[in-house]
Amino acid sequence: MSNLKNLREQRAAAYKEMAAAVKDKATFEDAQRRFDALNAEIRLEEAREAVELGETIAAHRAELRGDFSSLSTPRAPRPVLGEMMRALYNAPNGPNPEYRDFTLSGTTATIQNPDIQNQFFLSLKAANPLERLGARFYNGNNFAQFPVETTAPAVVWFAEGDSLTADATAVIGSRKVEYKTCAMLLKASNFWLEDSGPLGAEIITSMAVDAINEAIIKTVLSGASGSKQPVGLDNLTGSGVQTVANGSSALTGYTKMNEAVKKLLAVNVPLEKIGYMYSPTAWQQMNDLADLSNQPLMMPEGLKDLPGFVSSAVLETYDTNTTTRMYFGDWSNLLVATAGGPRIQILRERYADDLETGFVVYLRLDHQFIRRDNFCILTGIELA
Repeated sequence: MSNLKNLREQRAAAYKEMAAAVKDKATFEDAQRRFDALNAEIRLEEAREAVELGETIAAHRAELRGDFSSLSTPRAPRPVLGEMMRALYNAPNGPNPEYRDFTLSGTTATIQNPDIQNQFFLSLKAANPLERLGARFYNGNNFAQFPVETTAPAVVWFAEGDSLTADATAVIGSRKVEYKTCAMLLKASNFWLEDSGPLGAEIITSMAVDAINEAIIKTVLSGASGSKQPVGLDNLTGSGVQTVANGSSALTGYTKMNEAVKKLLAVNVPLEKIGYMYSPTAWQQMNDLADLSNQPLMMPEGLKDLPGFVSSAVLETYDTNTTTRMYFGDWSNLLVATAGGPRIQILRERYADDLETGFVVYLRLDHQFIRRDNFCILTGIELA
């Protein structure tokens, strides 16, 4: 924990340097590189802690049951994707007990050990900023349905002599998980695969998990069914998602952000549950805000404690590449679902003449917004 605390303090210091040097490009870029590197290291450390916590809980449960048969020596989270690739690559050399947790069927690897499946799921969850905003991650079956209140029941006042009639306004609907498939094609030098060992497996896993998380955030915000993706907030507009228009201009203050939060408060979203995501350009504009004496403009009390995450997954291509957006909401109403873990298929012949091996990594995903009016999009932030 002390190492994680130290990394977070270093990241906070790098963030402050970025804010202080926003008009000095060289200093800003140097601080941003350090911030990104520290952020990646923190994600990996958080994933390790999440897995260790899961193993500790399992151990306590087994002890309470008097069952010690399933306990194993605690270990760091396994680089699941990289190990699956190594298992496939080494498969022609005969069975290897190191890979007993994976099923190798022809050219495809899947995870057969539910504990290893859960390790991958926890790593994916811990590394995603949506989880830190409150989003719920679900690992389970396709077509699962989750109940949601569509229309609230009516309340009437009663006096002696009155009679009550059955409420006819309340409606309970549902959101159904329907998995889509995200995939990536990776290739690696055969010599690198042979020589890199466990460290190579860790690097491959980290790269793939970061790419999958970036794809999740993009589809949550702007996914479109026409692109074979789960439908994101941008394309649910008109179906309950709220909006505030900034009028295709740069941010000049916090008024529009206040308006977006007010819309959520108006549908009884608790202030402490609201968080937001925004693009690097919106981050810069917020940090450039100044008062009449050219001093940094202080954020209002009602906004400064709300968690916010900057991500390049927030598009800056709206209105013919001239505007970006901010997304406010109670993110506990976002459900991100995955099915059973990743699958990997090996392509031995495709790159054989280059002494390289290809791997297709694919994962089934979906997301659902349980209460859509608990989200508000601030649109029309001009790229200054």
